[in-house]
Amino acid sequence: MTKKKISAIGLCILGAAILQHVSAENIVFPSGARVVDVTQRPYNAVNDGSVDVSDSIQRALDDNSSSNAIIYLPNGIYKVTKTLRWSEGIGGGEYKETILQGQSMDSTIIRLADSCEGYENAGGAVGVVWTGPAPAQRFRNAVRDLTISTGTGNPGAAALQFNASNQGCVRNVRLVSEDRLGAIGLDMAYAQEIGPLLVKNLHVVGFHTGIKAGFMINSQTFENIRLEQQTGYGIYCTDQIISIHDIRFTGNVPMLYCSGNSVATIVRARITGTGGAQDKSAIINNAVLYARDIEASGFAEAIDNQAGTATASGLSIDEFISHQSPGLFPSPQGSLKLTIRATPEIPWDPLDQWQKVHKTGVINTQDLQSAIDAGKTTVYLPRGNYRLDDTIYVRGNVRRIIGCEASFSVMDTAKPAAFIIEDGTYPEVVLERFSSNGPLTFNNVSGRTL
Repeated sequence: MTKKKISAIGLCILGAAILQHVSAENIVFPSGARVVDVTQRPYNAVNDGSVDVSDSIQRALDDNSSSNAIIYLPNGIYKVTKTLRWSEGIGGGEYKETILQGQSMDSTIIRLADSCEGYENAGGAVGVVWTGPAPAQRFRNAVRDLTISTGTGNPGAAALQFNASNQGCVRNVRLVSEDRLGAIGLDMAYAQEIGPLLVKNLHVVGFHTGIKAGFMINSQTFENIRLEQQTGYGIYCTDQIISIHDIRFTGNVPMLYCSGNSVATIVRARITGTGGAQDKSAIINNAVLYARDIEASGFAEAIDNQAGTATASGLSIDEFISHQSPGLFPSPQGSLKLTIRATPEIPWDPLDQWQKVHKTGVINTQDLQSAIDAGKTTVYLPRGNYRLDDTIYVRGNVRRIIGCEASFSVMDTAKPAAFIIEDGTYPEVVLERFSSNGPLTFNNVSGRTL
């Protein structure tokens, strides 16, 4: 494959559609953050799309199984010919605490080779990326800031089969079927007990089904979703609890189909029907549905409710409730219609604004406090285990404290560690990508958004 052809493929993927309101960050970590760069030794994955790097990336996943590792893919095209699988780990049955992290959604591309063996069955769904089976023990899994393409001639491909439990996310991800004939974009119905989790800033182009959700537990939350050019359904949900805020759909098939024991909540949807949609419903509900602020065009109607007693008419829906809500006393059948505010986007700072907490192991107050007070905007802790023993004051120029998937141990339960957020230079501050196995508290005494 020539570089000219590789570039054309990249342009095809990147130019498939425009996704608005998604941060186009350039996610780069300092060398001391302990991320696992697949293009470096010992993995040496070539990212110009010219060779199969399935084994290189798989080795990185296997070597760093269930260890809170960030498996990092710098910008480029990563050609694969088989499923990239989370590892079960040394003890078996792990499949957790793994983060597949690209440098950017637009320019980090995992691409399945065209007409790839194992992906030819249109009735199946074989993942390009797969993050583990049931049960609900897939803690802290994530896929972030990249594109997954199923190429062409792979009708049995599912771009991402994602499983996370309690805390896990898909963020800033594009899933593309270049010939639009792939099976599923985001598959979260291939196993039971997927969730709770967050999917935010997702763009799906093509596939029979854009997003598939299934089974009765544990709930899946979506925000800022863009779906287009699906051939069967935008979202197909059976028996799952889904909550969606801000979704845009363009196509000639139903945006959403819900059945069985599903409970679906949708707040703010913009649905555009294209050729052939005029005889169809934008949403088909055969379960429990709450919908608010729905605007559709090009379809016969916004909602076809086949469950409960409520009916909906027209293309503009202010509020819809498929079933009457039970209560101990009479009350209005409706919500308070509270405003949903978007989470502030904190810019990803250049590396010269990152301050490292140098000491690994037992951190006393001064170690972390000194890093915060050094004047940089981002303070980072390399992946590892740390012990906190006192109160930390977040102040000054700091607007991000990032753990790089670090973990805190709070040993003295009689004196819990705490982060106290004070006023500082910036109106927002984010604390992210770390966990705690003890009583760690957060107290915002400032006027800043935390």
